[in-house]
Amino acid sequence: MHGHNATIKTLIFSLMIPLSIFGQNRQYWQVKLSRPMTVSELMTKYKLDEYDCNAAQFLKINALAARNTSLAIGKIYNLPVWIYDFNGKSIRSSVGTTDLDLAKTVQSFNADMQKTGLRQTTYQSSHILLVPYHVFNCRGSRKATLPKGVVEAAITEGSESVKKSSGKTQTYAIFGRKYQDVPILDKRMKGKIFYVEGGHGGPDPGAQAKVGGRTLCEDEYAYDVSLRVARELIQHGATVFIITRDPDDGIRDGEFLTCDTDEQTFPDLKVPYNQKLRLTQRSDAVN
Repeated sequence: MHGHNATIKTLIFSLMIPLSIFGQNRQYWQVKLSRPMTVSELMTKYKLDEYDCNAAQFLKINALAARNTSLAIGKIYNLPVWIYDFNGKSIRSSVGTTDLDLAKTVQSFNADMQKTGLRQTTYQSSHILLVPYHVFNCRGSRKATLPKGVVEAAITEGSESVKKSSGKTQTYAIFGRKYQDVPILDKRMKGKIFYVEGGHGGPDPGAQAKVGGRTLCEDEYAYDVSLRVARELIQHGATVFIITRDPDDGIRDGEFLTCDTDEQTFPDLKVPYNQKLRLTQRSDAVN
């Protein structure tokens, strides 16, 4: 998320040594056990046991088979907790959400981690913000919330800039100011889920051409089309996950679309240039 050579930050407490290591695609909070425990015990210790998906994600990212697995002393494990840089302003702007309840959940989690000694510093002083996996995922688990960047027709969720409007119109900031108000025409696609991936993006503009002295980049037009498709699906009640995302390019009507390299992979991952890594990253995002 923040590059391969980012500085490793360390948080120390009496039972374990959490380490923040910046990985290829995503940054997880890591722990090194000082005593044996099971996966379930670890989830309870970190107040992650309320959501089944946290344990499932822990098994996945650590390549483990079962929740009763005995974890080894001295081995480093990935926790289903992402590390964000706190920008010094607010949790919402740091993680890219307008949802106050979501931000309060993150704030409470960080306070609990400090209160129980699992971290020694506040997120304000350390600029390290811990965001548990279930906040952006776990839609089918107990207090489910939608992942950051998801747009859904019938639900106002916290991570996208989405707000319900009067009547049958909903507002989705990702489509840009002109197209953000989406009329919900019917519910004939309710319950259908789509993953929309425009392709290319970031350091890879795709095919390029010169027209009238202007450079045209394939990824810009593919992204514009993907937004239009997503908006059309939402109009009929579908749930849409937009995988490649641009923070400031909504739907554009100009004949020539400006090329840029600020696209991200859901939820907010830096797009790698290597094609294999890029495809793997996007597959992980969908899964």
